Amino acid sequence: GCPNCGGTLELKAPDKTERVTCPYCNSLLDVNQGNLRFLHALDDSPADNFVLEIGSSCSFKSFADGIELEIIGAMARSVVFDGVKYFWHEYLLYNPKIGFRWLVHSDNHWNFVDSVNLADVEVSQSLIGAQTSVKFNGRSYRIFQDSPAMVEYVKGEFYWRVEVGDKVRAADFVSPPFMLSQEVTEKEANWSLGTYLPIKEVEKAFGIKGLPKPWNVAPNQPFPHTGLIKYGFLLLGVLLVTSIFLLPFTGFGKTELNQVINFNQLERPLAPRIVESQSFELKANRNVEISAAVDVRNSWAEYSIDLINEKNSDIESVLIPVEYYYGVTGGESWSEGGKTNSATISAVPAGKYKLRIEGVWKDWNQPMAMRVKVTQSVTRGVNFWFAFILLAIVPIITLFRKFAFESRRWSESMFGGS
Repeated sequence: GCPNCGGTLELKAPDKTERVTCPYCNSLLDVNQGNLRFLHALDDSPADNFVLEIGSSCSFKSFADGIELEIIGAMARSVVFDGVKYFWHEYLLYNPKIGFRWLVHSDNHWNFVDSVNLADVEVSQSLIGAQTSVKFNGRSYRIFQDSPAMVEYVKGEFYWRVEVGDKVRAADFVSPPFMLSQEVTEKEANWSLGTYLPIKEVEKAFGIKGLPKPWNVAPNQPFPHTGLIKYGFLLLGVLLVTSIFLLPFTGFGKTELNQVINFNQLERPLAPRIVESQSFELKANRNVEISAAVDVRNSWAEYSIDLINEKNSDIESVLIPVEYYYGVTGGESWSEGGKTNSATISAVPAGKYKLRIEGVWKDWNQPMAMRVKVTQSVTRGVNFWFAFILLAIVPIITLFRKFAFESRRWSESMFGGS
């Protein structure tokens, strides 16, 4: 019974409990081999807004071997940054088979916490404030916070002599989804490892719904869409390797026609001169590139070219303009256009073909020579780059979202600028 009000108390861990609060009179009691001694009454606190109740049971499949744990104690703690006090809650979980665990609730984010052997943590400096990172199980953790933490409120039972007002030097080191925490007092130093829990997992473990949602990024909250980045860039790698593999089969174009065609002067401006090329063979299922090279200087020429199937007279037409201008302006030379241009036609049936070329040019009263080439299996890269851009959109956008996510995370840190 409570020595202050006489209310009956049931201890969940009577052989380990050293402090307990009375739920009837809100007294903090010392436990000594089952004997209770009144210490003092606990004042109301703005931090007494726990979302989980003492006595609630939970079971996490990923932790504690899925054994059912019960909340036997709850504690509110705080830190002060820039004159502002920030609170969080810690729930003490217990099962006689495995002992104690912690569930930490901060800014509506959740962590499942277990103690860590001091010898397993690689610390480079003896002073906590001098550390920027530590190692545990081969994983590096970067410092996030380092500040005194104070107990603001307690209820339930605890396995140490907790008091409101107790202070420790607390430092958190993060490597999402984990947080490695050190608490230092004048007598000892303890390490614990927290693992980030999505809200849905906490609700499932307790069989509840409607837990408040977070409004910021937690120190060890993992970016939720890392898979989109990983698999997106993996697909880009597959596309690149596939393209390189297919290049010997599709990427080396073969010239089927290479002919210089001479055009006599035009009868009048813009009255086209028509010339036909030699016959040539084309293979099926391969694209066709037609290119024209003309020695134009500060001038232009334009060719309307028909690719004619000599067997059935089917026609594929392209327009190839060629223009090249150059000069000097303000002491600087410049140029525009080029002396060659080309157009590509998709695959045509195999067979014998010829070109019918209608040409016009600026200097119509002078003859004009042009070199025409017909090449098959030309690697244009259009399909590759279209597929590349299409596949890259999601991982690149997600990558920028990750940068923004990390920026929000470290904006909350004392060491965000480091």
